Amino acid sequence: MKESSIRHNRIEERLLEELETIIPLELNDPRLINTTVTRTHLSADLKTCRVYVIDRSEPEARAEVLLALNRAASYVRSEIAGSLGLKFTPKFLFFYDDTTERAMRVEQIIENLHHPSDAEGPSPQGAE
Repeated sequence: MKESSIRHNRIEERLLEELETIIPLELNDPRLINTTVTRTHLSADLKTCRVYVIDRSEPEARAEVLLALNRAASYVRSEIAGSLGLKFTPKFLFFYDDTTERAMRVEQIIENLHHPSDAEGPSPQGAE
């Protein structure tokens, strides 16, 4: 593995650690009480970081959670700038992580393939 990719991965991990601390402890926004950072994706040039979050609140609250996080992005950036000591601190973009929901849908589709009669309802037995 190249040294640059090792550094890139290390920065991604540090960003995740910092975000996991800053969001629940320093952002005093009640919309973010149930928010968890699941992963980060740092661009190759280290200038943009996509932050994926989940929220255990109602699904209707997702837009508000993302709005709150994106509004706090400059504060988060300034806090992380001080702790990581990078020449440039990435810009943060927040997204809802729907990986779990997509996996559940795929599992349901696979289950329906194995048991098609369950998905379609009872078949007419005497309709021959």
